[in-house]
Amino acid sequence: MTAPRLHRLIAAGLKGAAIDDALSGCDLFAGPNGSGKSTRLIAVQAGLWGCAGTPTDSRRPWLGERPAARVELVFRDGTGTKILRRDLSTAPRSGAKSVDTVTAQAQALVGDHVVRADLGDFVAETPAGRDRLLRQLCGAACWDAPRALEHLRGRLPTGEAERKAADTEIRLLLRSHSAAGEGGAWVGEALTWATARFTVTNAGQGDARSAVVIAEQAARALPAPPAGGFAAARERLAQLRSQRDVAVAAGAGRAAAVKAVAAHQAEGERLAARVGAAEGAVADGERGLRTAEAVPVPVLDEAALDAARATLERARVARDSAARRAETVRHEAEGSAHHAARVAGELGALDALAVGATGCCRGCALPAPLDLAGRIGAARVAAVAAREDADAHQDAARVAADTLRRRESAGLVAGTALRTAERHLEEAQRAAVARTVAIDTAAGALSRAQARHRLDEEALTAWHETPAPVVEGLVGQDPADELAALDASIKDADAESERCRKAADAEAAVQRAIAERDAAEARHAAVVAVGTGLRATQRALVLAATEPVRSAANSVLERVGVPWRVDFREGGEVWLGAAGWTAERPFGALSDAERAITALALAVAFVRLGQRWPALLLDGLERVDRDRLPAVLGALASLVRDGVLANVLVALVATDPAQVPVVDGVTVHWLGAVPVAAREAA
Repeated sequence: MTAPRLHRLIAAGLKGAAIDDALSGCDLFAGPNGSGKSTRLIAVQAGLWGCAGTPTDSRRPWLGERPAARVELVFRDGTGTKILRRDLSTAPRSGAKSVDTVTAQAQALVGDHVVRADLGDFVAETPAGRDRLLRQLCGAACWDAPRALEHLRGRLPTGEAERKAADTEIRLLLRSHSAAGEGGAWVGEALTWATARFTVTNAGQGDARSAVVIAEQAARALPAPPAGGFAAARERLAQLRSQRDVAVAAGAGRAAAVKAVAAHQAEGERLAARVGAAEGAVADGERGLRTAEAVPVPVLDEAALDAARATLERARVARDSAARRAETVRHEAEGSAHHAARVAGELGALDALAVGATGCCRGCALPAPLDLAGRIGAARVAAVAAREDADAHQDAARVAADTLRRRESAGLVAGTALRTAERHLEEAQRAAVARTVAIDTAAGALSRAQARHRLDEEALTAWHETPAPVVEGLVGQDPADELAALDASIKDADAESERCRKAADAEAAVQRAIAERDAAEARHAAVVAVGTGLRATQRALVLAATEPVRSAANSVLERVGVPWRVDFREGGEVWLGAAGWTAERPFGALSDAERAITALALAVAFVRLGQRWPALLLDGLERVDRDRLPAVLGALASLVRDGVLANVLVALVATDPAQVPVVDGVTVHWLGAVPVAAREAA
């Protein structure tokens, strides 16, 4: 289908202008400021969409109060002539969804978007502002948020566990930043969220790792559980309690009958146990005594201590002598230095008096009565002698100070040696006392064990000699002893069960900490994966959104004949490079003229991105330098001639028609006054 072309522009009452321009396709409106150039571009925009209600409307022109004006746009396409007539004084009908008839006709004819750009705005805009403008003008070339999310999911890990963790983080992301709207903005918000989430999960995995270490340390600090584990300990405890219940029930009826027999038997066992224990105690006492006596007797080296004390005393005497000598020499050196300074001062005063005098008085020119020359000579001899004496005393002071330092160092060494000797003697004395105490203690324990053994053996012999009581039909263990043994066993089994329970609880805590650590590490790894995927998505989004613009803009730059080419960085910032440049340059580093040409190429590129009416409405063409202006106009005319663009309407500030280049294919509409020379020629 042939793209429509605007053939005629008619407007009345718009900024006081009366407009009726026949258009060729590539039309240049030139003239001084205020001649109506921009008004014609505004008229086209207002004729299509009407006037803006707020200054922030990017589609419609903002004219303040609604003007009493009308605009008529005459289009031709393959089907014939289409005329759009709009009364700008009439506001659209109320209602959020209402669309006026003229706007509906415009949408059907030219689409939803027509590029009108001002080179000055793009040149002077900040990088962030240019980014917003690029995003706004790229339109369909930019991804929406769902497509960005789809790309992100394709960059996540493929392992089942890793993918599940990443999906969880994606769900958390979508709770706070739903995948809606423009893709670049959503990815930027998602990256901010991922950065904050990284900090949280990184701290969480650190805490979880520390918790595992703490749990493992607590488990290792517990006593080792008995063999068989918790189940075996509980089973043994249950068996013992059952045995005790049986013993209590059985012993109630036979306790009195077997009391005497059991008592006699228990006494024998007790005495036998005591004898056995006494024998063991005697053996232990003998071993303890042999062990104590086997300890070597410490050597008390008091002679070394006396020698160290004598050495320290000599060092102190030598140090004090050296200190007195150093102080005396220092005072002498100070006196010599003061004397030398005084003699030098006197020599200086005499030299000052003798300056300019040749044996005569400077005041009266008579022979000098003070004999300055002789006195100066004597003073010099005295000064040299005083200086030599001061130097000698200074050398003696340094020698005395060095001697003092050596004596002090020797004193420190002697003090250290004395303290070492004292420590060794104290350690030997303590060891000797400890050996004596150990021998006395072991001998006492052996003596007591031997006495106890004799008494226990005598008691056991007496028990054997005593006739045992006889109770017919009643044999066996005393129920009370049996219960006591069972109670002791139950107590031990209960303690074992408790150790097993604590060990099991500690192991469960370790496993929970490990599981939480693994979960925290998985969450952190998932956040890292999501952040990596978001950055990859951002790069892909920038490439997808800007590649068509970059390609189209560079084709325009090639037509204009300039050496540089445009590229885009993350965030939409424009960079340019050329064969003669040592490095790429950002848009802001270019001259105003270079930026203007680049902005023009970008505007053409935006027009070519699927517009139903590929028309360029461009203001501020004077920002292009005069040398390149014919090439720029020629490139625009060739784009119209080749059918790439249907209309080009550009505005150029000029004060004289001679400033406007004549280019084949470009129709110039001079809107200024005709110069005097031109009128006379006419």
